[in-house]
Amino acid sequence: MLKATLLPSLLAARPGSTLLPRMKRPAAALGTAQHASGAASGVQKPTAVVTGAGSGIGRALSVLLASKGLHVLAVGRRPKALQETCELVTNVEAVPADVGTTEGRQLVAQRVAELCQGGTALSCVVHNAAVTGEVGSVAQVTEEDFSKTMAINVEGPLFLTRELLPLLLESKGRVLHISSGAAHRPLEGCLTYCTSKAALLQIMRCLDEELAPQGVRVGSAMPGVVDTPMQTHLRSQNFSGARFFRGLAPAEGAWDRPASPVRGGLDHPENVAAFMSWLLLEVPGQDFGGREWNIGDPETQRNCMIALSRRALAQELAIASPRDPPDGASLEATAAGEGHRGDGDAITFDSPPPFLVVSSAGCASVNGRYAHDGLGPAGKVKYKKVDGDPVIYFSRGQWRLNDEEGTDGWSYFCRAETDMPPLNDWESISVPRFPPAPCLSWGTARDLLEGDSVTIVKNDGDVDWSNCPEEDEPIRRLRFSAPWVVQVSRLRDGAWFYPTIFESKIAPLTALGFVELRGKKHVISDGAGSSSGEDAPPFLVVTGAGHPTVNGRYFRAGLHQRKPKYKQVGGNSIIFFESRLWRLNDEEDTNTRCYDGPEDDSPMPPLEWVQLGTSRYGAAPSLSLGTSHDLREGDSVLFGSHSEAADWSGCPLAPEQRLPFTPGQHGLVKRVHHDWLYVETDSVEKVAPLKTVKMVIFMERQHRISEGEVPQEIQLQLDATSSDANRLRGIYARQGEHNGKVMYQKVDGDATIFFDGQWKIGVRGVDDWIYCHPDDSLSYPPSGQWTGAEGSTDPVPTISTVPQAVLVANASASMNGRYARAEDFNGKPKFRQVGGSGVLHFDDGWKIKSAETSDDSYEHSEDSMVPPVGEWRTLMGGDSPRLSFLQIPSMSSAPRFFWVQSAGGVGESTNGCYVCLGSSNGKPKYWQMDGSGIIYFRGGHWKINYRNDQGGWYYQHPDGSVRVPPTEGWTTEGYTGDAEPAPSLHSQERYSAEGFQRAHPPFLVVTGAGHSAVNGRFAHVGFHERKPKYRQLGGDSIIFFEAGLWRLNDEENTRQRKYDGARGDTPLPPARWEQLGQRYGNAPSLSLGTSKDIQVGDSVVIVKDDADVDWSNCPEISASSRRLLFSPPWTLTVHRLQGDFFYPTNFPESFAPLAALGQVHLMGKPHRLLPPASATTSRSSTAAPASPAESSAERPEVTGGYDEDWALDPAEVDKLKCPICMLVARNAMAHDCGSVLFCEMCWVKCLAEDSKCPVCRKDGSSIAPAHFERRAILNLMVKCPNNCGESFNLCDKEKHLKDCSARFTLCPLCQEQVPTNELEAHYASNPGKHIMQIMTLLDEVTQLREEVKQLKEQQAVPRSLRPGWPGPTQRFMRAARSLRAQHVQGAGEVPQEILVQLSGESSSSNQLRGIYGNHGEHNDKVMYRKVDSTASIYFDGQWKIGLHGVDDWVYCHPDDSLPHPPLGEWTSVEGSTDPVPTICSVPQVLQVANATGSMNGRYARAEDFNGKPKFRQVGGSGTLHFDDGWKIKAAETSDGLYSHPDVLAVLPPSGEWTLSGSEVPIVLSPVHVPISTAPRFLWVQGAGGSGEATNGCYVHIGSSNGKPKYWQMEGKSIIFFRRQWKITDEDDERGWYYQHPDRSAQSPPTEGWTTEGYMGSAAPPSLHAQQRLSRENLPTTAAAAGVQRVSPQATTAAVSLETPEVTGGYDEDWADPAEVDKLKCPICMLVARNAMAHDCGSVLFCEMCWVKCLAEDSKCPVCRKDGSSIVPAHFERRAILNLMVKCPNNCGESFNLCDKEKHLKDCRALSTTCPLCNVQVPTNELEAHYASNPGKHILQIVALLDEVTQLREEVKQLKEQQGGPPQ
Repeated sequence: MLKATLLPSLLAARPGSTLLPRMKRPAAALGTAQHASGAASGVQKPTAVVTGAGSGIGRALSVLLASKGLHVLAVGRRPKALQETCELVTNVEAVPADVGTTEGRQLVAQRVAELCQGGTALSCVVHNAAVTGEVGSVAQVTEEDFSKTMAINVEGPLFLTRELLPLLLESKGRVLHISSGAAHRPLEGCLTYCTSKAALLQIMRCLDEELAPQGVRVGSAMPGVVDTPMQTHLRSQNFSGARFFRGLAPAEGAWDRPASPVRGGLDHPENVAAFMSWLLLEVPGQDFGGREWNIGDPETQRNCMIALSRRALAQELAIASPRDPPDGASLEATAAGEGHRGDGDAITFDSPPPFLVVSSAGCASVNGRYAHDGLGPAGKVKYKKVDGDPVIYFSRGQWRLNDEEGTDGWSYFCRAETDMPPLNDWESISVPRFPPAPCLSWGTARDLLEGDSVTIVKNDGDVDWSNCPEEDEPIRRLRFSAPWVVQVSRLRDGAWFYPTIFESKIAPLTALGFVELRGKKHVISDGAGSSSGEDAPPFLVVTGAGHPTVNGRYFRAGLHQRKPKYKQVGGNSIIFFESRLWRLNDEEDTNTRCYDGPEDDSPMPPLEWVQLGTSRYGAAPSLSLGTSHDLREGDSVLFGSHSEAADWSGCPLAPEQRLPFTPGQHGLVKRVHHDWLYVETDSVEKVAPLKTVKMVIFMERQHRISEGEVPQEIQLQLDATSSDANRLRGIYARQGEHNGKVMYQKVDGDATIFFDGQWKIGVRGVDDWIYCHPDDSLSYPPSGQWTGAEGSTDPVPTISTVPQAVLVANASASMNGRYARAEDFNGKPKFRQVGGSGVLHFDDGWKIKSAETSDDSYEHSEDSMVPPVGEWRTLMGGDSPRLSFLQIPSMSSAPRFFWVQSAGGVGESTNGCYVCLGSSNGKPKYWQMDGSGIIYFRGGHWKINYRNDQGGWYYQHPDGSVRVPPTEGWTTEGYTGDAEPAPSLHSQERYSAEGFQRAHPPFLVVTGAGHSAVNGRFAHVGFHERKPKYRQLGGDSIIFFEAGLWRLNDEENTRQRKYDGARGDTPLPPARWEQLGQRYGNAPSLSLGTSKDIQVGDSVVIVKDDADVDWSNCPEISASSRRLLFSPPWTLTVHRLQGDFFYPTNFPESFAPLAALGQVHLMGKPHRLLPPASATTSRSSTAAPASPAESSAERPEVTGGYDEDWALDPAEVDKLKCPICMLVARNAMAHDCGSVLFCEMCWVKCLAEDSKCPVCRKDGSSIAPAHFERRAILNLMVKCPNNCGESFNLCDKEKHLKDCSARFTLCPLCQEQVPTNELEAHYASNPGKHIMQIMTLLDEVTQLREEVKQLKEQQAVPRSLRPGWPGPTQRFMRAARSLRAQHVQGAGEVPQEILVQLSGESSSSNQLRGIYGNHGEHNDKVMYRKVDSTASIYFDGQWKIGLHGVDDWVYCHPDDSLPHPPLGEWTSVEGSTDPVPTICSVPQVLQVANATGSMNGRYARAEDFNGKPKFRQVGGSGTLHFDDGWKIKAAETSDGLYSHPDVLAVLPPSGEWTLSGSEVPIVLSPVHVPISTAPRFLWVQGAGGSGEATNGCYVHIGSSNGKPKYWQMEGKSIIFFRRQWKITDEDDERGWYYQHPDRSAQSPPTEGWTTEGYMGSAAPPSLHAQQRLSRENLPTTAAAAGVQRVSPQATTAAVSLETPEVTGGYDEDWADPAEVDKLKCPICMLVARNAMAHDCGSVLFCEMCWVKCLAEDSKCPVCRKDGSSIVPAHFERRAILNLMVKCPNNCGESFNLCDKEKHLKDCRALSTTCPLCNVQVPTNELEAHYASNPGKHILQIVALLDEVTQLREEVKQLKEQQGGPPQ
């Protein structure tokens, strides 16, 4: 039986098969590398020694090790049993010997030595031999038996290891002891056995301790209880402990695969052998040695048992004759588990197979799941349906799918000879019977069914729980660790399941690794297939889609209909080929597609697409190959070269921060910036050149990173100081290839860029070069710094790509779209709109116009060589446009432009210029520049259509073999209308203005006709019989071609013609004519119109620059100032003519030559103008490009940063501030939103957090340097920070500081260099910065005073300085250390409020659940107090949550790394079964976007409402609160405009808001609020006159000039600091109503405001502050809400229950929180103020809370009934006044609330004197007093410094007088 069960299981593992997850063998793991290779070379195999190999574990392990290629010495006392072991497998040699004797051990050592002399090595020794000895009581133990047992179990392993030690040291082998639970705990009746095993365990530890340094590791393994002869013997004995062994269930059935140990039963020896082989061959040596491995230990199971369970299925994938897969075999086979067939360098194992899913088959019975069913008749795998008879197998050269296993026929087949069943391309054997053919896929977690037995292979802490449907009840999450076999009870949402044993618990499907089908384990696939073809496919990038969800990156995800299929990274969209079309869907399973590609049988998805339904999906997308600039944070990449060979020029970081790398090395992307990749290694950011990255990994598969398209044009920039600047600087165009790489030639010169061993730049061919670059990795010239010839000191050039197409978005509808690179204009590239008349060019700044002749629509002042991306300024209202550069596909030799001419009839609109921007059916496709025509290839023909539609055409060409559109031979074949004549085409590589002119027809001039009515100018109006037709301007005469003759009539409809031209088929009318009869007199002459034929009133177009025309014969030579300055194109109207010059209507006093004109508009169409006969050749002039100094906005780093306080003009500074750090933007960057600037580093930090712009909340990848603003920043006028009186530009600051006359002073507190005249301001600049030093001074003063006193008393020995500080000072020092720690760790992130949530009910849930506010500190960390009770969160060794102060706690959290409570789940008191809480921060400000205009903006955290936070709009009347769901209202009294269905959310949700039942994308995002000691809210009251609008509530959200800034909640007023504290009624810091003279105050003062500086009348206000918004002070009153206020006085005329105002309100430290809970208002969650009771009688309400609710919907917020029946709650009011509260001064007393004010006057807690200002301060407020107003203590600090100096000197003098050592 053993032979039958062991061999099929253990011998099936093919060497070289894959183990998932693959576990790599360490370099020194038992010499397996040597034995694997030795099999092929003839060298003997490594040797393993296994004692006790005649049965049980020893036999199973011997067989398994031999099957893996080791030569096994099977040692035992029974020769017959050993012989049976040898018969099971080759490579096993029997060595009969008793290891309990010296002779036996020497015999084994001798045989091993013989083998090692033959070239083998001793790999491992397994001490398995053991005996139980006599069992029974201690009285039955004999010395003989004890000695025998110890000889075998202890002496045998010890001394055999000693005998073999020299060989083990030589091979660095391993020793494995077989241990037992008996070594750790006693077994009744087994005294001898337990003693021996305990001794053996200690021997293992001692041996490993001694031998590990020499390379030999000794370990131990506990196999558990195993079905062996030893167990059989124990069960047969009669002793007290036998009951345990007899109760173990025997191993069931034959062993077929590794599994977890059986609980309560015996394990198979083969299972233990598999475990031990893993220990010997797989586990690293440092982990193996000195450790006892327990097969049942959960940690061991997690690391090992999963691999063992997979290994056991090796036979099911083993193929009798392993061979490499045939060429073209689908890689789906590899994904399915075929694995890598290596060369035997490592010991690996095959995986369990995946299961298959058949779908879409016409024969429905074959659809379903299929399980692996062994091997089929052809030796390939066979699959059988899980719940039926259909099978999939290979036979006679094809894969077959039968609906029944035994039938001869088959339903479907696939002609493929792959090792695994193909997924696609199946065919039906009988079309009428079984269509359609099926689709196959590897089974994923989505294919699981209820009742399936699945294996969990991950721990619950290692899976993603986001989007869990039970998110609000974390207690329902299943806790699990791997491996764990469970049964699926039910599935949910396709991503979650509930197990049968815990039906109320949920777990993610991603935790599953295997499913058992038809009794066998199968891998659950992740669904990411693979495709045939190249090893590393490219990834794709989709951009510009109107349906934004499809935009993004796409990875290769297998095949569909034999074409690659791509799936969106992080999304559901797919790109696939189906029904002769490439398609793009926003979801894989939808039938309705979003976009179609052209009908194109290309092997890869096309770059151009068509939208399906304009209103629904918007603009069609563009596709491009993913480049390194498309990498994102978190991507795993592979480098393709060595770091030593990389180009590090321009590296942004220091050399020590450069990343060392080698080809194939992995890296994890942190961010990408410009041409550099940033990675984080060992918590240190390092940088690498971006172009060295060659691969990116998506879904565990490598994808090639494309170089991008080879540029059509490149630009070379060179400093003007170079001797070669003029010859080399400029634009270079592609000019073929040289040495296998692209060569470029200068457009207007003979300079070239070529490759000859390295990249070179030369002037006269490829043998002459001036600059070179060593990077040969690209097929085109690299960017970055080049080097000059040896010895040259000239500046070196830089190279950049000139974009060929620009995408304009967010502009007016007619101006959006693609703009193609056209001619040059003003020395820079010009772009023309494709399909429109728009132009993009440079003219004193970059401009976008709707047409050549129109005014500017958008402009940008940046002086760059290419159009800037962001920060465009609109001149026509609306949003600013966004620009991005498009990638143009390389179409080999295809010209960039084509001109279509002479098309007639209805096809006349196809005339014009066309640009190549894509492809169609593998050939270039062209779009009309100023129209909607296209030139494309389809159906074997080239075609031209007048609109972007490939369904029809006007013209086609029969020659389908050419790669580019033909120039001649076009026909109208296939078109039924009149489109004659067919056009002719001519091509251009560069856009030519002359070509544009040639595209327009000339006009004609008729003169000398005897019939004078036909004389005049004639405009082109169309075609007649395929020839141009002309009509007279201002008349009825026409010129046309008919019946073989050109004819001239004086009226179109007359049959009698006046003149005939010469007979001939000329393309244009002839110059000479003949009269027909004497009646019409002389025949006319015809000529082409020139600029001499221009007349007054004509609309003409200037096509030349004023510097390029001849101004000789100028009519006003002396008045050169009246010459018109112009540049093309410019459309003007002729005002008057004079000679060869004209005066335009726009500038009637200025003149210009007619030779500058190129077009005239006649009859609404442009006509070409020929130059006048007298025109001379124009002078050529090429504008020199800007020098790098002018074009670069970069500059050296300015020392000291950009502190805007120095600026002379703060208004200019405000325009250049970064909204994140509130300083002038450093290395200013501009986003597409164009609203503000950002510091480069601030932007990088924001982008690292959520990849979105913090202002517009859109994608943050489109960011560009703000060159114009950078220049403006450098030119800011600033004052000298030393106050020397000088001013200068910011860029000159460093230079000035070197020579500044003002001297610096060393701050005696922080030792910083500070300008002398700013020393006092420096003391107050940051109170937290100097707290520790001030307290040190205070302490030193105290000590020095004491020391002086003692010295004066002439004590011999000075009293040593006392350690520590006095009590108040010590507390203050803790605060100082905490402030500094917070500053280091990011104290800006300490939340103002946190929310505690409890998932279930417990005894303390109501008291703990809710919002906690910042309540000072405890033990150097922030403490939080619950808003409406005494519950607190504090740190005391660990974080704790308590009910009654810091000595009573319920929950705790061990994370002490943060200064504030950690988020996430806490743990409860030991033994508690209460649910544990979770903590999250409460946002203080929310940003609402995408709502209606008035409701967008910031909403500040206000009071609570219905027990949840309420937010009020800053600068508006909107509110965001919870009322039977989250609502956003335009005002308090209005209905909810937006609502959210999530009624369980405790904080406002971010998405899925609805508007009147329809979905509206409202975006909520938290806004960072700077932490400050300033109050959160300020109330302004009493402002009068024109400043009355400033009254109301203000919230602190930002800062201004280093101090807090406040925004009015329901208005536009602000409180800000700018030289003084100011209040104004508009969000504009340039004016004010009120100001305050106290500049030292860190927060707005409450009294003393004046109207100084304001010219109008405005009564000054008073202010009061709040940390939490109080409802009594809300500006919305009952009268304003239209609700009658309930008057308590009116209802209590007889008995008054009111009392004087109670100090501190009702938010107290209550003595009995249980009593307080009964008297709380459910709206504000505080004790009810002026308590009111409704008829429902369930709760109390504050009077103001009730009025507020009543104003909203006139209903009780609890019972939802009419709210008019409300009365004062007299009894409860009395109960509230009698509530017991604790003294806030912590004096220990308690008293009634109504007696609080009286108590505080006589409280026995004495105040403390501030040691700085001598002010009496409450003891518990001393620490806050120190930091409250730093300006108050400046003089005292200065005096303190002086006193310290004096005391030190006095101590020194006294000690010198007494002979003591000075200190």
